[in-house]
This record gives sequence, C-alpha cells and structure tokens, in this order.
Amino acid sequence: MLAGGSHAVDCVRHLVGTATDVVSVSARSGPVRSAGGYEWPGTSLALLEFANGTLAEVSASVDAYIPYVFNVEVLGDRGSMRGNRLYTERLPGQTTWAEIPTILPDSGDVTHHPFQE
Repeated sequence: MLAGGSHAVDCVRHLVGTATDVVSVSARSGPVRSAGGYEWPGTSLALLEFANGTLAEVSASVDAYIPYVFNVEVLGDRGSMRGNRLYTERLPGQTTWAEIPTILPDSGDVTHHPFQE
C-alpha cells in the first residue's frame, strides 16, 4: 500500500462517501522481495467495512510484471460498474455492459483522476 495504494483507498472513500467511517479492517501482504527494490511488501490487500455496511476490497501491487492499471469495480444490487462499463436496472432492456466514453485512471499521473478530493 505504501507505493500508491493510498490512491485506491482514496477512490473507495470517494465512492462510499467520506461522511461514513471505516469501522473494521482486515489486511494481508506478501513477502518483501529485495529484487523489487522496496523495503516493504510489494503486494498488499485490505478488506474495509464502513459504518454504513459497505464492504470494499483494496489491493496494490508493484510485484506484478504488468503495465500500470487502476481497476475500479463497484458491485451493487441495482447496478454495477467495471471501469467505464455500466450495467443497471435503470436501463430497461439492457443486455450487456454500456460503455461510457471517459478518461480512465490508468496512469500513475493522478492529476486527471476523477476523485481529487
């Protein structure tokens, strides 16, 4: 989480609403890999429970050999979102994901991320 995971936590708090507090946290991390050049675990994940009952999973990894990605997935009982795709009961007749044209937060430059506050 030390190498950018805080941005994922910021995103979750933005989506849940900063007016509700985290009341429970469970977390795990992988081993410290000296080959990665970090002095802390390069892979971490946390399960957060908010006061309003919302559950959120946050993970961060610098261990994986992949391009930078900032996956955002919201699963709800009336609709869900994955990145820029939306599936909701509010679009009658919808049979697959609706894509929303937008800039995705898929770079390490957070200046264009939609959750600045």
